[in-house]
Amino acid sequence: MKTERRNFTKGLKMYLCCSEDDFRPTLNQIYFKNGYVYATDEHILVKNKLSECCSFTDEELEFLDGKFISAKNFKELLKYNFVVVKENGFECIEDNSGS
Repeated sequence: MKTERRNFTKGLKMYLCCSEDDFRPTLNQIYFKNGYVYATDEHILVKNKLSECCSFTDEELEFLDGKFISAKNFKELLKYNFVVVKENGFECIEDNSGS
């Protein structure tokens, strides 16, 4: 039995838009604000509506508001099928169902 994905949409590769410039650390981050997720490399800005690109609850989306996650960590997060957003971060749960 296949489990439903509870995470960001697998194709949401916003980490590709982030800068890798060590002198501009905020451009290495993905930002969540007012129901949207943002990423930029200074030249290109990507904005997606969270309710359309993830399967988190409204309460979990509230926890994300005003928070950053590094592009590298976001990329790792996409590898999991089941993720829970908590007040202090993400909890990734391994899928042991064999699918």
